[in-house]
Amino acid sequence: MVKGLTKAVEWLCTGVLLAILVMVLLQILFRDLLKISAPWTEEGARYLLVAMVFFGAAVVYQRKNHIKLSVLPPMGSTASLVLDLLADLVVLGCSVVVFVGSVTMVRMNWHIPSITINFAPLGLLYVFSAAGSALVAMLSFFRIAQRLMGRK
Repeated sequence: MVKGLTKAVEWLCTGVLLAILVMVLLQILFRDLLKISAPWTEEGARYLLVAMVFFGAAVVYQRKNHIKLSVLPPMGSTASLVLDLLADLVVLGCSVVVFVGSVTMVRMNWHIPSITINFAPLGLLYVFSAAGSALVAMLSFFRIAQRLMGRK
């Protein structure tokens, strides 16, 4: 289940990246070739970037490709397990804090219209952060459960 979910989020991030590319190319086309102002392209690309960052964080966390600092010498398996479990608990805690804050911001900003995209409320930015942080929290919960059950 986790692998399938991660693969779906990878495809989502790929689609969002392509959409950002299209937005930026449209901005260049409108501004430089057609001499038309199209501010919605910049704001649309910004919204998509926020989505890609938060969903991409879940993919990176699941793949274990995030930045790590190895300042401690190699330890035994029990010490490594405890430290990995502690790190996953910190990730879970931070994800829950970001989720709660994001939901609060969605509620506060949902009625505020976007400056250039009339159909997209400002709160939509926080929907992406809430969804991405919920996904990271879910993945960290599964990883913690696997560690506690003796699976890597």
